[in-house]
Amino acid sequence: LQDKPSASQWNKTLSVIFIILMSWSFIIFVINPVRSSRSVVPCLVDERMTPEQRIAYCQKALDVSPLGKHQIRDYFGGVVVKMAGARQFNGAAGDNFKKSFEIITAELKESINDNSFDLRSQLKLGQLYNAYPLSDKKEYLLLAAEVLENAINLSPTNQKGYQVLIHTKILQKQYPEAVDLAKKLVALEPRLPRPHLILAETARFAGDYDLAREVIETVETMDFSYWDDPTVLRLYSDVLGHFNEYDKVIVAYKKALSSKTAGSNVSKAQLHSDLGSIYLKLNQEEEAKKHFNEADNLNSSISK
Repeated sequence: LQDKPSASQWNKTLSVIFIILMSWSFIIFVINPVRSSRSVVPCLVDERMTPEQRIAYCQKALDVSPLGKHQIRDYFGGVVVKMAGARQFNGAAGDNFKKSFEIITAELKESINDNSFDLRSQLKLGQLYNAYPLSDKKEYLLLAAEVLENAINLSPTNQKGYQVLIHTKILQKQYPEAVDLAKKLVALEPRLPRPHLILAETARFAGDYDLAREVIETVETMDFSYWDDPTVLRLYSDVLGHFNEYDKVIVAYKKALSSKTAGSNVSKAQLHSDLGSIYLKLNQEEEAKKHFNEADNLNSSISK
């Protein structure tokens, strides 16, 4: 009969196993993700790359770090959405976008096939379909609606699904459906201003300025400085301007100009330019000229 291993021998064996496991974990969770990130960075940021080179780098990133593939797909999806926002689709740039779009949509579909509860991949895929800018956009909007409706069914309290689907419905010019979705979004978080502002913006797209103004008046009762956000300020200006309430709009723009968050000269120049346009609508030419000149002094590239 063989002697049973002593306690010290067991300890040595366990130590060896522990070291092997730690080494394996370090390679999988540290080394491979670092190697993967080195592959991801050039595939995302180097505009000189051909679509074929971009495909090769991205595939390498996915192969090297299979455990991080979902994060890589999600990140790359965001980059392709930004590429669509740049709206450069002629020649090589267009080919690059199409190839990148095809790659990442296929990868995100694979993530969803691997896990039908992968909400993040479904939302990103919906965003990608929304962003597709070329001639067959209607087809992709139908796909976006399908995947986003599934995402909402999967997580009915997740605001992101409603936000992206609202965008889809606006792009499809299905404004009543978009407004209904925006109302559901508000119901999820009625105390937050952002869902209300999405509803106001959606109502404006739908031409329902009465609803838009009603929602804006609700937001005004909240602790929210709408003049600190240029996008919200323009929405505020457009909706109240529809009712010729330019006195309120002018007050808001002056608050924006005096705010600490007014930002760079470019931002201030745009505010002055917008304010000049408002005064011009009111036939107050001297005030308009003053703000146009101020915009030009801050940034001459701002158009009048």
